[in-house]
Amino acid sequence: MTVGIVAICRLQYGAKDTGFAIIGASDRMLTNGDVQFEPPQMKFGALGKRITVVTAGEVHIHTEALRATQRDLLTNSSDDVNNVAEIYAANMRAVTLRLSAQRYLAPHGLDEVSFLSAQRGMNQQLVMQLTEKMERCDTDAEAIIAGIDNKGVPQLCYISPRGIATCHSDEGFRA
Repeated sequence: MTVGIVAICRLQYGAKDTGFAIIGASDRMLTNGDVQFEPPQMKFGALGKRITVVTAGEVHIHTEALRATQRDLLTNSSDDVNNVAEIYAANMRAVTLRLSAQRYLAPHGLDEVSFLSAQRGMNQQLVMQLTEKMERCDTDAEAIIAGIDNKGVPQLCYISPRGIATCHSDEGFRA
């Protein structure tokens, strides 16, 4: 079981000097399929100067999603934590879709694009079975995106195994 938590903290630097900090912690256990191991690396990744991701679950999903998000941010940089979380979530969904298409559609000579266009000519029971399998294909991967925006406001978002981003800034933590 992965342990990860991120919390927003208010710090008092001086008598009239306060600010926010984001503190995170996680274990080092990485999962790849049914193999778990503890390398010396952390389960954190940079998504900008003031935005980070804490990952849990299947490392290969996060490796692809992190790299794709970093590429996306090179061409369209953002200091908006919620926006970055949506980009990361979309990349997690894209990885999941590709992997589920390889698993369920490829044996039928299809991919996610050809499946949509070929459905009318296919056996409807097969279409329903494949659709159901694709919809149920969850990953064992979730993430927390945290950062402080350019106005100094801390933001905290959770990315579910289905690749859905939700904001948890008002709660002040996510585990």
